[in-house]
Amino acid sequence: MKISIIIPAYNVEDHLQKAVDSIFVTGYPDIEIIIVDDNSTDNTHDIARKIEHNHNDIVKVLKIPGSMNQGASAARNKGIECATGELVSFLDADDWYLENRFSTCVDILKNNPDVDGVYEKTLCIYKDKVESIKMLNKKELFLDGTHLESVTNRLLKSSWTTNAITLKRSILKKSGLFNETLLLGQDIELWLRLSCIAKLVEGNSAAPVAVYNRHGSNRYNPLIMGSHLIIAYRSFLDWLDSQTQCNKDRKDIEAHLEFLSGPSKKIKLPGCQENL
Repeated sequence: MKISIIIPAYNVEDHLQKAVDSIFVTGYPDIEIIIVDDNSTDNTHDIARKIEHNHNDIVKVLKIPGSMNQGASAARNKGIECATGELVSFLDADDWYLENRFSTCVDILKNNPDVDGVYEKTLCIYKDKVESIKMLNKKELFLDGTHLESVTNRLLKSSWTTNAITLKRSILKKSGLFNETLLLGQDIELWLRLSCIAKLVEGNSAAPVAVYNRHGSNRYNPLIMGSHLIIAYRSFLDWLDSQTQCNKDRKDIEAHLEFLSGPSKKIKLPGCQENL
């Protein structure tokens, strides 16, 4: 099964080559690498073109139109739209894959036609320590639309990193792509949508398959993440309301919105014009 690996790239001249090299280290034979330059102002584009020149049968470089940075979601979506692989995976340009990245997930997807995606573990590396992030309880081996309440509850408490999920490209036509209007939490919002309509299973439960490199330039900011998650969850609820076949109990996500906003802030659900 061919895998399209999409790398959104913005001002990552110090990281991009390592990210691409880590894909080759996996040894997976049937890949295309799509690097989407989001109007970088450093040498990212030149480095990407050099990589493309050296691997022109595998690597394709795209550029977001215009001159302004549009964000990782726009870059990922452009990559998805140009992908030709049956499977899609993602790699942030300042992170990297581990050698076992595709050892388990491809076999699962190949041997189980009803499975739409595989989620696996990520190793989070900080400047001064390393810790393994367990994205979901090992005992809960799959998520699907028949257990929306428990799926929602689990995804509200934890999530997968974008680097460690492999999807059939066809399922993204049903769920829709990354929400480009969200500044943060776009990945979580998409996973929530997928949990309603897709069968997603756990892959390698013993070891991480990718590395999330936490450093000073990461967009993730825990001080503001809570308010952005509220916006992302509201976006999911808007989508959920339009999906009559998935219109399950909303109490878990409503309770989590209350928790994120604090007891002093009364949350109104979609359609509200109040500021958070």
